[in-house]
Amino acid sequence: MRHFFRKRIHLFDYEQTRTCLSCGNAFSGKFCSRCGEKVVEPYDRSIRSFVDNFINALTFIDGKFFRSFKTMLLRPGQMARDIAVGKRQPYMKPMAFFFVGNFIYFLFPLFQTFNTRLEVINRAGVREEVAAFVEASNMPMDEFVKTYNASSTNWAKVILVLLAPLMFPFLVIVNYSKKTFLADHFVFAMEYAAFIVFVPTILVSFFLTALIFLFRIFFDMDINTLFHDQNTLPFVSLLLLYFLVMGVRHFYHFPWWRVALSAVLLFGCQVVIITAYRFILFKITFWSVT
Repeated sequence: MRHFFRKRIHLFDYEQTRTCLSCGNAFSGKFCSRCGEKVVEPYDRSIRSFVDNFINALTFIDGKFFRSFKTMLLRPGQMARDIAVGKRQPYMKPMAFFFVGNFIYFLFPLFQTFNTRLEVINRAGVREEVAAFVEASNMPMDEFVKTYNASSTNWAKVILVLLAPLMFPFLVIVNYSKKTFLADHFVFAMEYAAFIVFVPTILVSFFLTALIFLFRIFFDMDINTLFHDQNTLPFVSLLLLYFLVMGVRHFYHFPWWRVALSAVLLFGCQVVIITAYRFILFKITFWSVT
C-alpha cells in the first residue's frame, strides 16, 4: 500500500531524441511535435495511472479543474482571456469545464434554479395554449400540471447549454472591439455560464441547504421560507454583477468607465436572456408532454 501511494519521481529525459511510433517523426520531449502522440512511460502502464484515468473519466475532474475553478472564482474573466490568447494548458477546456457543473447540477435534485413550474408562467399565450390542449385532450388540469412540472425539471437541466449562446450576442454588441474575435466573446460567455451554474446555483444552494439543516437540528427552527427566490434575488444579483464587472475588466481590458457601463448593460440583458430561456423551456417541455 505504501508503494502504491508513494510520490512519483520524475526521471524523464527531455533531451533524448525519439521516433514517433504513430507518424515516424523525430522529436524530443514527451509529445510528438507533428501529431501530438505521447511517449508512454512506465507510470502510464501502472495500476495507479489506470485508477487516475478511471476517476477522471467518471468525474471529468483533474488538476486543471481546481485551477480553473479557483481562477473563475477569484479572477473572473482571466481564464477566458488566457485561453483566448493561447495560454490553455493550465485550464480545462471551456466546454468541458461547463459540463462538469452541468453534470453536478443534473445529479442533485435539490437544484431547481433554472426550472420554471407551469403555475408561475403568466404569459397569456401560454395559458391559452395550455387551456386549448387540456380541453382537446380531456385531461384534468391538475394532472397536466403535474406531468408538465416533472418533465420541465428534466428539460431545464438538459438545455442549460443554451446559457452561453443566449449571452453571446449581447457580449458582441455591448463589448464590441476590433481586437476581439467572435470566438473570444464565446469563450467569455462559456465562463460566465459556468460561473452561473457553479456559484449561484450549486455553491449557494449547498450553503442554504446546509444552513436550513443546521437550524432545524440545533435550534428546531424551519427557516426554509426565508430563502424563496424573491429573498435570494438581491444576493444572486450581486454575484452576477461581481462576475460581470471583474470579468469585463480582466477579459476585455477596458477602462473602468467602460467596464461599469458594460456591466450595467449586460446585467440588464439578463432579463431578456431569462425570458428567452423560459420560453424555450416551455416550448420544449410542452412539446414533450403533448
